[in-house]
Amino acid sequence: MVSGRSQKRIDRAVTSLSAKYGEERVSGCRCDVSNAEQVQCLWNEAIQAWG
Repeated sequence: MVSGRSQKRIDRAVTSLSAKYGEERVSGCRCDVSNAEQVQCLWNEAIQAWG
């Protein structure tokens, strides 16, 4: 799970890592860790992606 505040940077990282490790093993989510709602969203995305 790649996270950060900049969607463009997340997208670039996901693209790069997906090429190396496979799309099914990489996911990205925009998240400002100082925001509790966004941290919960990140957690939910990780659970949805990998259980």
